[in-house]
Amino acid sequence: MSSAGVEVVGRDDDPNRLGRAVAARPPRPDRVAVLSAREHQVTALISEGCTNAEIGRRLFISARTVGVHVGHILDKLGVANRAGIAARAVREGWVD
Repeated sequence: MSSAGVEVVGRDDDPNRLGRAVAARPPRPDRVAVLSAREHQVTALISEGCTNAEIGRRLFISARTVGVHVGHILDKLGVANRAGIAARAVREGWVD
């Protein structure tokens, strides 16, 4: 993460990257904690420390689809990374 609070996700040499700037930002009021059932499943597995590939295998979806869900979760919760997702899940009581 840079000093400006922006993290670039993905690698330039990865053709399937989700390369985008992700900044710490407040959650969108219209989407706070409005996670879909699948997003809750992905959140729980992130909280267990699973990678996108591991989550995909457990939920029978592709790692790329998991990445899309992770992006939506980051946006909805207004957090900058997976650690933020896990922390929010614990704080809200979504996981043990």
